[in-house]
Amino acid sequence: MSRKFDPICVKIKKILEDNIKDYVGYTYKWNGRDGFEVKAHNEQHVVDIGRRTCSCGAWLLSGIPCSHDIPCLYHLKKSLPDYINDCYKISTFTLTYSHVLNHMSVAHLWDTTVGMPLQPPTY
Repeated sequence: MSRKFDPICVKIKKILEDNIKDYVGYTYKWNGRDGFEVKAHNEQHVVDIGRRTCSCGAWLLSGIPCSHDIPCLYHLKKSLPDYINDCYKISTFTLTYSHVLNHMSVAHLWDTTVGMPLQPPTY
């Protein structure tokens, strides 16, 4: 299978695959709409698919569905890449780097500053 057509970046796909492995054994109750109550070992979390949130906070913080969200998305027959933040999609990456930045090759055309010259950060 070609990675060319995968909608998400490789590292994010790996994180998602790890989250899929983690959800084995979770049970859930569906409220008939977008809400779920997920029991994971000794924990209980509330998932809202419509708002893309989980009470553990991971989905909101990372933009990647956590292991509590996975069974809920599967139950609703949703595509997991559709619920990953757009910043992790290959199309966004491609669009970000699609513009060409031309350099100014003649140093005397560069703007001069009145402050101290920029230095690299200390190691």
